[in-house]
Amino acid sequence: MNEFVRDVSDLLGENLPRVEKFDYHHFGYLCEGDDIVEIRLNNKKMETLPPSIGSLSQLRHLALNRNNLCSLPSALFELPLLESLSLIGNRFTRLPEGIHALKNLRGLHLSGNPLTEFPPWLMGRTDLEEISLARLELTEIPSWLARFENLKVLVLFDNRITRVPDWIGQLKNLEILTLGGNCLETLTPRIGGLARLRELSLYGNRLSVLPDSFGNLASLRELALSDNGLTELPPSLGECARLEYLIAEGNALTHIPESFTALRNMKTLKLEGSAIEWSPAQQRWIASLRAGGSLIKE
Repeated sequence: MNEFVRDVSDLLGENLPRVEKFDYHHFGYLCEGDDIVEIRLNNKKMETLPPSIGSLSQLRHLALNRNNLCSLPSALFELPLLESLSLIGNRFTRLPEGIHALKNLRGLHLSGNPLTEFPPWLMGRTDLEEISLARLELTEIPSWLARFENLKVLVLFDNRITRVPDWIGQLKNLEILTLGGNCLETLTPRIGGLARLRELSLYGNRLSVLPDSFGNLASLRELALSDNGLTELPPSLGECARLEYLIAEGNALTHIPESFTALRNMKTLKLEGSAIEWSPAQQRWIASLRAGGSLIKE
């Protein structure tokens, strides 16, 4: 048995299983050949991690979510291939300096920790492609993220953010942006500059209108707008031909733009809570979507 697997099994009082693939419920380790390449140790009330983690020279992904960790063994920072480190829902008040030594790191997930500050080294890690900063009581999107032009995934839900800065449009590689559960009342039109954006989550804010620049989101597939104060949706959204999921229940919409009838790839459309008057063309569009197996709730 691998030394680390034995040490963790002893620590937890249960065997750490080898798995063929991970799903949401799995914990354990995954191998390529004889090498451990991914470990998930979520929801185990761990307060420490065995130093033998440093022996896993081929490890690429490590998830330690929802434990009681406030520090990490120095041996972890010597892993040469580690690409993703997930520390969601632990007890870190400061980030370990050693994380900066992980030169291959591309994903860092810090949501739900009682962090008191962001260290200078993190602000300089512009090579990161994924960063999760949800549930950190943020009142603004950290300005140092403006330089993170490699970002593909930015997770900021359940904070207290009141505005989206204009520089968001500089993040040209962004594919997923989650801003649900914040305090947004408006959105900058510069958000339309995110041509590669596939998923945008804005549920649970205070938005009443959206900018016309949404029509420039040519790659958009999923849009979550539930529980805002929206009274209308921009007609330009009908130009987002790839849109498949539009979740907008819990708003105050009275009509849908006629341009939406061009959205032929819609798989899920949820508009409960709004009293919408549908035009004949829109009624035919809805009927066609339903006939194709789409989920429509109005």
